[in-house]
Amino acid sequence: MFNPLPSSRPLTLVEKIIERRRLGPDKAVAKGDGVFISADWRFSHDYFTGMCAHLMHDAFGDDVALVRAHEIIAFQDHLILASQSVAHVRDNLLAAVGGLASAHHAFVRRYPVIEHGALHDRPGSEGICHALMTEKYALPGQVVVGTDSHSPHSGALGCLAFGAGATDIANSWATGYIRCRVPEIIRVELNGRLVPGVTAKDVVLQLLSLAFIRQGHGIGAVFEYTGEAVRAMSIDERATLTNMVAELGGFTGIVQPDQKTVDFILERRGVAIELEGWLFSDAQAEYKERLAIDCSRLRPRACPCMSAPGSTCNMARWQFATTASKRATWPPSSAWASK
Repeated sequence: MFNPLPSSRPLTLVEKIIERRRLGPDKAVAKGDGVFISADWRFSHDYFTGMCAHLMHDAFGDDVALVRAHEIIAFQDHLILASQSVAHVRDNLLAAVGGLASAHHAFVRRYPVIEHGALHDRPGSEGICHALMTEKYALPGQVVVGTDSHSPHSGALGCLAFGAGATDIANSWATGYIRCRVPEIIRVELNGRLVPGVTAKDVVLQLLSLAFIRQGHGIGAVFEYTGEAVRAMSIDERATLTNMVAELGGFTGIVQPDQKTVDFILERRGVAIELEGWLFSDAQAEYKERLAIDCSRLRPRACPCMSAPGSTCNMARWQFATTASKRATWPPSSAWASK
């Protein structure tokens, strides 16, 4: 059962999700207040599964039962190719990796959780945890939490999806609830259309160059993406926007679900869904800040690994050639651009 949405003020989509899920709905909360909300999907990866299990048993006892174990997923992905890593072999780290893997497998054997692990016919894993959550599990309006910093990936489907530490995930396994703070919301309006060659990553790098973000005002905030450019993006591109909120210092990112969301879930899972009528931000909802970017003016940027020292804002830009094919040229005619 979900809490009824309050009618006393307009709400953002994230605020609606929190209000529907939080414990103590009769108590008013303000931005920054801590709350517990019911979580749907709760996942860990092989770096943290054993740690989460240890903390859970220490707090709740060795005979604790998992709440809705069928909504808990354990991914073996981060360490699965460690034996092929020069650094891990050279620095004698494989024994430690083996210990983490053993603890991960012990948890999976003990509890009836969903497991994604190693491929059977070749080296590698079934997939990256946060990407598989979006491909196979998350649904609009749900709460998705995991031990990966890029858990906001699923925000592309209209979820409240965020990363959490081992203690909070351990608690969620045993109680079904996750702790978070009522966040500030930043509305990012992406106007116009992206020109060929410009991607969602270029949009995030543009956000990183803004003084508002560089001064730390996005730390701990939700980035709500909207506008013509967002509506034109595929779900995979939207997932880049929400995934890279980690680089912006934010809590998570979210995109209002639409027909593309419905089509994505049908294509990837063979599941037909209908969007519920509350899955949008109210017109007069309150935001910490409204940022607007004219996406038609953006040009492809070099990746951060090619940036000048000091910041990803000090990066070179790809320049469009004046040919009809619009092929990118490198290097640019000027020195490193700072904005």
